[in-house]
Amino acid sequence: MKQKWFLPIVLSLIVLALIIASGVILYMHQQDEKETIHIDERIKTHVLSLDGKVKQNLATYFQKGNQSEPVVMHVKLGDKVQKGDPLFTYNDKALFSKEKETGLSLDNKMIEKEQVEGQIAAMEAMKQDATYNDKASEIDAQLNWLDSELTKAENNIDILKEKQKQISDQIDALTIKASIDGKVAQLNQQQIDKFSQKEQTEPILVLSDDAFFVEGNAKRDQIEFLETGLKFDGQHKLNKEQEYSGAIDSFEQLSANPDAKTQYFNYKGHLDSSEGLYVGDDMSVKVHLSYKKHIWLPERYVKKKLVTHKNKQKLTTPEKTYYVRKVYGDQVNEEKVTVERIVNGQYLVTEGLTSIDAIKPFKSK
Repeated sequence: MKQKWFLPIVLSLIVLALIIASGVILYMHQQDEKETIHIDERIKTHVLSLDGKVKQNLATYFQKGNQSEPVVMHVKLGDKVQKGDPLFTYNDKALFSKEKETGLSLDNKMIEKEQVEGQIAAMEAMKQDATYNDKASEIDAQLNWLDSELTKAENNIDILKEKQKQISDQIDALTIKASIDGKVAQLNQQQIDKFSQKEQTEPILVLSDDAFFVEGNAKRDQIEFLETGLKFDGQHKLNKEQEYSGAIDSFEQLSANPDAKTQYFNYKGHLDSSEGLYVGDDMSVKVHLSYKKHIWLPERYVKKKLVTHKNKQKLTTPEKTYYVRKVYGDQVNEEKVTVERIVNGQYLVTEGLTSIDAIKPFKSK
């Protein structure tokens, strides 16, 4: 009777043990696979998440106060300008009048010069004509006088040109020019009309360029991984279907209280496209930290070894070498890699890994 129930129990325990063993093996395999880093996947998914805000380069221009006349505008709202183009000029009636007067004087002297040159040409022709041989001395005297008149005219022209240049330089100093390529985004006529007020509280003109960029803050431990040129994906926080791409252009430390526990840095990155974006929009920014020959790995996936070498003087110098555990089917081999930086427990591998590689962690000691 005992054998009737004993055998089924034993078989049930064996089946249960097999199920548990299979579960344990499956779990261990899943954990092992979970801990395996596939380099191509690492490149795609290893990102630094930051917050950012959409901004645009703006150049604002204020007019000086206490002016007797309003500025003379050279542009209107919506105009496109290039760096160096005149935007507006402070009014100086006496200087403008002098410029006009000098220009007219220069024109008159140029006409006088042309007339003298015409007379000289006529006299030269008469001198070559045999019928005027008896007047040769008179013609020579006339030519000498005309030559002196031509010299005086040329000197007067040079003087007026120099005077015109000086006036032009003075007017140029009164002319405000564009500091960027862009378009006239704002033109405040009401503020222009307040030229006589000492305090100018608002700009009279604002230029904007067409390029939008993302700007935000990063903490000390995040900034260590940032580099100019790193690609990022941006997502509009309100309309999450809108996705954008770009690259980091710069980052710098913000001035902060020396006693502050957290250091903050400012980063900027350009956007490849800005369709559907407005200045002030909030974005989620995911910076891709790893790419080809630039793979960040957690500390437990890299092993450091010290190799001692002897030089000609028989002096020993230790050299740091780094290894990873590469997967080849069912085999795992240790292979040497080049580590360029170590930051916050992350190793930057620049040689020895390709996108088709997979690696496993080293076992904890």
